Amino acid sequence: MIVCFSGNGNTRFVADGLARLLDDIVTPLRAPLIDAPAPEIDAGDSCRVIWAFPVYAWGVPAKVRDFIKRVKISDSRAIHYMVATCGDDVGRTARQWRRLMRQRRFNAAGAWSVTMPNTYVSLPGFDVDTPDIVRRKLAEATRRIDEIATEIKNGFTGDSVTPGAMPEFKSSVLRPLFEKCLMSPRFFHTTPDCVGCGICARACPVGNIAITDRCRPQWSDNCTMCLACYHSCPHHAVAYGKMTRTKGQYRLPAQSDNTTKFTL
Repeated sequence: MIVCFSGNGNTRFVADGLARLLDDIVTPLRAPLIDAPAPEIDAGDSCRVIWAFPVYAWGVPAKVRDFIKRVKISDSRAIHYMVATCGDDVGRTARQWRRLMRQRRFNAAGAWSVTMPNTYVSLPGFDVDTPDIVRRKLAEATRRIDEIATEIKNGFTGDSVTPGAMPEFKSSVLRPLFEKCLMSPRFFHTTPDCVGCGICARACPVGNIAITDRCRPQWSDNCTMCLACYHSCPHHAVAYGKMTRTKGQYRLPAQSDNTTKFTL
């Protein structure tokens, strides 16, 4: 079983690749499952659970952390793995995940990171990658997925991740500050280009967006800051304060008929 939380499709791309190579199935971690009070996951015949998720602020996304803390796994003997996607590095994400596994007395084995195209655009200095970088990252990710599948089959139990520079500072100091100060959905709004199509609402993995009587999206407080609403808008009409005014959009080629749209 591959439990996959994905906002813009990068992690789902990796999870689908692993599922094909491992003859496994993907369970999307979306509403209503992600917020279920007592969720249950079937480890399946493989007796294996692969936790696939994007790295948020050099850590495990809060929604994924909370889900792990309350989920019931069908087989206590199941072996657990982590596959985390990132734009650059993961800090101490693997250590955080292993701590969660210990708290639940889950059997943790290998942990990997996969570099994927950047999607975070909500702060100065952060933008989507250029098309050339996207193509390179996706090609490298495909090879990386093959490596991970092989290592899972061979019983790898270590950490094969890219921690980056100052991983302790990023995960222990910057991450809590980021989650406290930069995770609010209150800055989301639409520009006059919004046509009320509802694509942003359908893209949201946690059902945080409603379309009002005025055919405009309304964000609630149950937000992961995955930015799926921003990147999925075909009119580039979703904005986050003034931060995204000149930023690009990213769409995974495999989910858009092999075309990638950029507004650079």
